[in-house]
Amino acid sequence: MTYRKIMKNITKELKEYKSEIDQFASSYQTERKKFEDELEAMRGKFTESYIGEYRKSWKTKVDYVALIETARTKHQRNVNQGIEQIEQWLNDYFRTPAPADFCATITALKATGVALSNLEFSILQGMPNGYFGQRLLNELAVSRTKTEQRAELENGQAKSVEKEIKNPFGNVRLPNIEKAYDGLQNLRNATWLALNGYCGANNELADVIFPLSKTQEIANDKLREAYGTELPKPTRDALTISRMASSKQCFNETYRPYTEFLEILNGINATIPKPPKKTVLTEDDRKLIDTMIDSKYEYAAREQAVAIAKADSRLAELLKLDARYGKAVKAALGEASENE
Repeated sequence: MTYRKIMKNITKELKEYKSEIDQFASSYQTERKKFEDELEAMRGKFTESYIGEYRKSWKTKVDYVALIETARTKHQRNVNQGIEQIEQWLNDYFRTPAPADFCATITALKATGVALSNLEFSILQGMPNGYFGQRLLNELAVSRTKTEQRAELENGQAKSVEKEIKNPFGNVRLPNIEKAYDGLQNLRNATWLALNGYCGANNELADVIFPLSKTQEIANDKLREAYGTELPKPTRDALTISRMASSKQCFNETYRPYTEFLEILNGINATIPKPPKKTVLTEDDRKLIDTMIDSKYEYAAREQAVAIAKADSRLAELLKLDARYGKAVKAALGEASENE
């Protein structure tokens, strides 16, 4: 699965969670309004003290805490799985050693002092398949020099002399490793905030997700009874209020931490050499396919081909070129219809 699909799956999980929370919020709001109407009907029939105690003892018919926790756990697991896949993709890229032949080429160029042209640098960019190969190329690029004739005064006379001046090649695609992992952390933070701070479009579930302190409420009751005074009513702290407000933007796939991180991943992907796309099956390719799939039963063979294609993108490219399985595989991967 590509990092783009993983990012889409992450935002999809977040939107599904938001939809579930919004449904809970609507149900909670309905239940809460019904209770408030009941309290209003009690006024004039019961004392304010009794109504106050009745309000404190109210419990919802539905266990919203459990519902929210179940939804959060499910979507958090799926989101974390996607983030871990992207992290592994990043780790693989940044840990990949530079190819031995590429290192030998760079060493030889440095030893001989050859000044590469812009075109030669561009061609070299297609050789390494990881960060450290690009890093070596970048070091060679920034140290490039060229010889120029410069006029200098010597004993009052202008004299032409050769000078070595810096002539760096500035188009090496070198990803910023710090920004990449900072972007990954920003993705984690945004998804965590979405799943742990959202209380509904109008914060309907704030009392469920961020309940106020019961300790201060009990202390107030005792002060009122003993001295006829009470502390200020408990309120949520600024950090909690900020979490509730900020979480709402974290479900939008155009949210800055998502778009900036995706841009970083696109930049990294652009440095990875792409193998030429196969257009024709070789005899070895056909033998490989036949060892994996028993073509005796046509329908079962197509089903097996589809299963293999979904499990391995490299084998999928081969199977799409096989006249026996190509249409079924493309259809299963959403690239064509069965009747094409």
